[in-house]
Amino acid sequence: MFIKRNKEENDMGIAIITGASSGMGKEFALQLVNEPTICEFWLIGRSTERLKNTAERMKALYAGNSDKIPNCKVISLDFEKEGWQEIFSQLLQEEKPEISHLIQAAGYGIVGNLAECNGLAQTNMVRVNCETLTFISHACIPYMRAGSHMVLLGSVAAFLPQPGFAVYAASKSYVLSFGRALRHELSKKNIIVTTVCPGPVDTPFFDRAEQEGTRAWYKNLFIAKPDKVVALAIKDAKQGKAVSVYGWAMKCMRVLTKIIPHGLILKFF
Repeated sequence: MFIKRNKEENDMGIAIITGASSGMGKEFALQLVNEPTICEFWLIGRSTERLKNTAERMKALYAGNSDKIPNCKVISLDFEKEGWQEIFSQLLQEEKPEISHLIQAAGYGIVGNLAECNGLAQTNMVRVNCETLTFISHACIPYMRAGSHMVLLGSVAAFLPQPGFAVYAASKSYVLSFGRALRHELSKKNIIVTTVCPGPVDTPFFDRAEQEGTRAWYKNLFIAKPDKVVALAIKDAKQGKAVSVYGWAMKCMRVLTKIIPHGLILKFF
């Protein structure tokens, strides 16, 4: 699906957003639609219909001239299945996009003790949360210009091992470590990498996450609105920050996990 736009400004680029069909990825798309440096969006997700819905929402939110509405390219890919890598790589080779924003928000979690959960779902989580993010980063870097932004969706779960959420927390630790290292590697190219580490967010995330278990009760006390988390993430990325954490409680948790031994904290889980 395309929404019309004629690219006229040479300094404008393309924003690629994974997980754009719902949740945080969709929220990034909605908030970036009026970003003046973006002329086109590549919206990536599993559901074509939901991606089209995101594109229509973006069109409704666009505040500029109707003849300058950014193009929205809907790309349906299932990161849990084989073959998407070749499709994505070929698309990059054919289009040769000038990427100004790479937002990687695809991912999921599963609540429950490892031994009691579906093993394939757990390993697929690693595939989506870690392998997909790594592949897309590697594939897109050659097309990212100086001054561009890469935003990786991590989690406060990256700061501390989480029994009952072990694989998810470990996968987000990977994202945070990867993002920090990649930020250093790409600094010479003036590509800014920001890892977003929110706490619980009011999105469809838990619809899937709680199919085999229930989140800890205290997490309900700190659920944030996705628009606020994303607004801060965009602001922090523009300011060149390495990590974006929304909310005083999550900021405190980040500090505490640096001070208090993890083994001691885990006794309270």
